[in-house]
Amino acid sequence: MVSLFDKCMCPWEKSLNGDSGPLCKHICDTIEVAEDIEVFGAMPSTDKGTTQLHILLKKNEKIFRYKIREQPAETGEPSLQASTALAQLIMNDPLLLKGVQDFECSPAKSFIVFHGHHVDISPYFDGTILQTSAIVTEIIRKVSTSSNMKHICNIGLVPITGNIAFLECEDTANGHRLYEEQNIRKWVCEQGTSPFTRGVVTPDDIRIVLASVPIHKQPTLHNKRKSVSTDNVPVKKGREISNKHLYCVWDRSGSMRLMGKAPFDGLKRVIQDQQAIAASSGNPTKITLYTFDNEMEIPLDNQDISTVDVDAVDEWIQPRATTRLYDTIVTAAAQMKERVQEGESGVLIVMTDGSDNASECDQTTVKKTLESLPDNIECIFMAANVGDAQAVGSEMGFRQETSMTFTSEASQSAFECMSHSALRSVTGGTAAFTQCERQSSVQTVRPTRVNPLRARTLF
Repeated sequence: MVSLFDKCMCPWEKSLNGDSGPLCKHICDTIEVAEDIEVFGAMPSTDKGTTQLHILLKKNEKIFRYKIREQPAETGEPSLQASTALAQLIMNDPLLLKGVQDFECSPAKSFIVFHGHHVDISPYFDGTILQTSAIVTEIIRKVSTSSNMKHICNIGLVPITGNIAFLECEDTANGHRLYEEQNIRKWVCEQGTSPFTRGVVTPDDIRIVLASVPIHKQPTLHNKRKSVSTDNVPVKKGREISNKHLYCVWDRSGSMRLMGKAPFDGLKRVIQDQQAIAASSGNPTKITLYTFDNEMEIPLDNQDISTVDVDAVDEWIQPRATTRLYDTIVTAAAQMKERVQEGESGVLIVMTDGSDNASECDQTTVKKTLESLPDNIECIFMAANVGDAQAVGSEMGFRQETSMTFTSEASQSAFECMSHSALRSVTGGTAAFTQCERQSSVQTVRPTRVNPLRARTLF
């Protein structure tokens, strides 16, 4: 029998050589989770030249997302199991879930960021044993000794209870000028300047130092398991298969030219994310793409998403002509209603940069059609230049929670948020947009860096 880690077939080795697919599939098939937690998928992502693998766990219809780095199998398997054990510890503790912003668990480096406090947990993972109880104790020790130790400029004149932040442009030889995060964020959003220097700044310039963490927000020791062994041999498990349907209704009217490459990259991102989840989870996913200007076309019709060539997107959605929005939504939704069967799930994404001006049917017909869709189909509406997309979407039968306004200046960020929304929906979570996603879709700044892990979790 050939060893799992034989160089010729090792998924970790293949990932290091540029093929992350086998490793994502291996992760979903082998990692151990509790009975109430489901492994929903894994997908590669490159950050500053380093490839990371994002793993999605599901519990109570909510999705939790964490990452590990590409590395050799000898360290990768223990890191995977340790990271998964730590992720489940966080998922099962409401205080950890609210407070943990980022974490990494590997023989080379292990840490947790809890309410802005960077906690070194390297002493509690030796590459084989993860001391979960000791990690919680260290988090409590860290926040207890470092909270409330700094003088803060409190613009709001209320007790400090949240994150502590600063603006680099205000730094002096004596260090940072500190503020309570919610107050400096409000000031910058309203004034657009530094309170001290009056120089122009954006919310993206705000940096977090640490947080004041009251006792009632700190985790407590209640888990009987003191440690977790990570030297188990991975064993492939059987997994339940569920069919998914993705429908994209994409505007290609002439005004889309103003957004440059963003609509092309946004659609490619949706397809690539769904391809990765389908491949790693084993859940078959069919995609149908409707494009519209004054005409309606179907470049992809119920096609296995794994066979889609994303480079063809550039040809499919080249801008031209007017906006036949209503007719296209009605046609796509009606077809989707016929195709998505009981026990399957579907996501309908509608993207437009303007109001309808070429359809035969009206808004009332759209609303009746969408309201007739079964509960296993979720609809997402993303619009620019229509006013309040939540109000307009509601008039067409979309839920306000899954409708979002975006601007051409922030379109790149908006399409990324839309992809996250679709990913949440197809993995069993909610497509509802967060306030952070809404804000970043109408401004030219990136999503706030206050809470890195929450930005990577899917709820």
